[in-house]
Amino acid sequence: MPVPVVKGLFKGLVPASALSTAVLLPAPVPLKVVGAYAGALLGNEGRRRLMPKRDEACLYDLASLLDEQDFTMVSPSAVSALQAKHEMPDEVFADMKVDVFTEYFLALLKNPEFKSAEVKELKTLMEVLDLDLAQMGDDLYQAAQQTFVKQVQWTSTADLEDPESLERMIVDKCCFLIARLVGDLDTPEGGAYTKGRCQVALQIDAEEWQQRTFDLAMPLYKKALDTSSNSGSSGR
Repeated sequence: MPVPVVKGLFKGLVPASALSTAVLLPAPVPLKVVGAYAGALLGNEGRRRLMPKRDEACLYDLASLLDEQDFTMVSPSAVSALQAKHEMPDEVFADMKVDVFTEYFLALLKNPEFKSAEVKELKTLMEVLDLDLAQMGDDLYQAAQQTFVKQVQWTSTADLEDPESLERMIVDKCCFLIARLVGDLDTPEGGAYTKGRCQVALQIDAEEWQQRTFDLAMPLYKKALDTSSNSGSSGR
């Protein structure tokens, strides 16, 4: 069994440069949840010296809890127990959970191909981390900001306008995941507010946002209709 990504970084066994590859390895369970986040903190000796030992130990335990299992099997009470164990202040622990969710969202964008199961995974992770809708909104805004910096800010206009370019596909997937989450979980008012913030972060206006999410959704709807139609035909 390979050394878990986060534990390897913590012990210095896995170089930080190998993190993105490790996160993307195919697996029968969801992507490593806190690999990118924990790796940024625990894999950098300078940052580790600035991180309180209590927080470092809590992050390591959270990494172990979520990375070594299918996190869909982890209960919110198990995550909360870590806060009590390490005597973490509410605000600090809440920020840690928000960052974990954001990094997981960004890890999903490394593969520009959308999979329906990804929305379910994000919803489940929200439940496991016991995040409320306000925290979800902050998560998605942070993810949109980072996506802009990584995929938009230094990308040519030609690539951003090409629906088949990697950068455009990643941005479109980011928009679609955000739209699906707020559409399924948030109130109309809350969803509109979160989408508005994310549109500003990505510098995409509302009309273009709607078109991008519609274009990405159409093949999924068509596939669902075809599946339904084929199932009905086979039952006759």
